[in-house]
Amino acid sequence: MILGTPAEEGGGGKVKMIDSGCYSDLDFCMMVHPAPSVHDNVFPFSLAFTSFIATFKGHSAHAAAFPWEGINALDAAVSAYNSISMLRQQMKPTWRVHTIITEGGVKPNIIPEKAVIEIAVRAPTKEEMESLKSKVVACCQAAAKATGII
Repeated sequence: MILGTPAEEGGGGKVKMIDSGCYSDLDFCMMVHPAPSVHDNVFPFSLAFTSFIATFKGHSAHAAAFPWEGINALDAAVSAYNSISMLRQQMKPTWRVHTIITEGGVKPNIIPEKAVIEIAVRAPTKEEMESLKSKVVACCQAAAKATGII
């Protein structure tokens, strides 16, 4: 029997399938994640995972007429993104951080009052994941402080 997993990268598809009894008649279950053939692994490992959203709230202003009245939330998001990228230098080889900016303003001539980044953190153990997450959160807090958001 082959079962596909909805919401595999977020949303708990496997949990919903377990709760629905999809696996109740199975004696053995194996997860297979497609990858290039050069990525064969006899002893696969799993990574603890958490994700969160960092929302930066500044103050909008006209970028040409009154920029000094604004607090640029996008600057904070970009600073956080760059800080997280620089953090990679001190990360263990088994740690992973994935980040995208999902919101960064509405018009180029308006200083963005809101910016949002989505962040995923992975590590071999929950303890390491929490340690890495605290470093990533510190990058976000430093960015907010540096740009005047907090």
